[in-house]
Amino acid sequence: MKKILLSIFALASASFANAQCTELFISEYIEGTNNNKAIEIYNPTNATIALNSKYRLVRYSNADAQAVAEADNTSWINLGAVSISSYSTFVFVLDKRDAAGTGQEAPISASLKAKADALIAQNPVAGAYICPVYNTNNTLYHNGNDAIGLQKETSPGVWTFVDIFGRIGECPIGYSDETNMVLESSNPCASSTAGWSDLAPYSAPPAGYNTAAPPTGQGFYFKRVWTTDHSLKRKATIREGVTTNPAAQTFNPSVQWDSTYTGQSLNNFSNLGSHTCDCQPSSIKNEFASSKNKLDVFPVPANNELNIVSDAAFSALTISSVVGQLVVSVNPSEIKGKNEYTFDTSNLEAGIYFVKVDFADKSSINRKIVISK
Repeated sequence: MKKILLSIFALASASFANAQCTELFISEYIEGTNNNKAIEIYNPTNATIALNSKYRLVRYSNADAQAVAEADNTSWINLGAVSISSYSTFVFVLDKRDAAGTGQEAPISASLKAKADALIAQNPVAGAYICPVYNTNNTLYHNGNDAIGLQKETSPGVWTFVDIFGRIGECPIGYSDETNMVLESSNPCASSTAGWSDLAPYSAPPAGYNTAAPPTGQGFYFKRVWTTDHSLKRKATIREGVTTNPAAQTFNPSVQWDSTYTGQSLNNFSNLGSHTCDCQPSSIKNEFASSKNKLDVFPVPANNELNIVSDAAFSALTISSVVGQLVVSVNPSEIKGKNEYTFDTSNLEAGIYFVKVDFADKSSINRKIVISK
């Protein structure tokens, strides 16, 4: 009986996990300094999802009600003819690339542009620049006090949430003067440091909060704000989006998100373009590195070719399926003394594979790759 109960529990757990891995969700949120804005969307399913203009992003600016924002066609953008491969991401970046731009037209940072350019160059379906003109469409001009929705058209003209970031209809407030602890009261949404924090009530400083430096106080409140001047990555344990607007003063970003702020730079884009999620089969997540050697594998997704470049000499190169079946093995004589190699992947079916790189120094790296057709 005990074994039967355990089996039933295991089946129920597996069914519950699979039920959660059925729809797109937001996997990375970037609200960096100036115009450094981006949203990454992740496909947690085992099949490619074609957006086919049936998905859209909506920005709920400064506590806009849901109906108000969705009635304004400058506040939402249809995501068009985009397809996202299984267990892969698509990145949308604010299109501010004019190096001569100033003020509201200031260009995105060189590091974000380089990341976006690389994604798009590797594969046009890996990312896109959007919303170049604010007055035409301002969806991706989010600040830390704006909620963001990812919606799907479930029937003609009917849009349903598949994910919500923040709380729609709520504008977090901050201090207009942190030194003297003066709250921004005349226009709560005007504070440039306002955003949702990890301290209850999350959308405002807690009663009695002391901005004096520790140990006297708790330090400046804006340093506890997560959604302003931050890059946030969805936790790997999250398998689905938030489909119901949270109750007032309950959105705590630290519950589902990890901050990538290192204490050195507010603009951290290193994780953009990939995501780890518990929806992925364990074999897909089984990437390892017993080597300190540098390794670049590109493009990802790949189509007809896959390039392997390192700073150390190879001893063996193989590609295996997610179940461990060897599909490509390079003759050692082809790579002896070399640190660059191009695989011909034109005969591989679309899907997820692992490339294993063994080095002459006896170390190795196993890297997940995606083949897209």
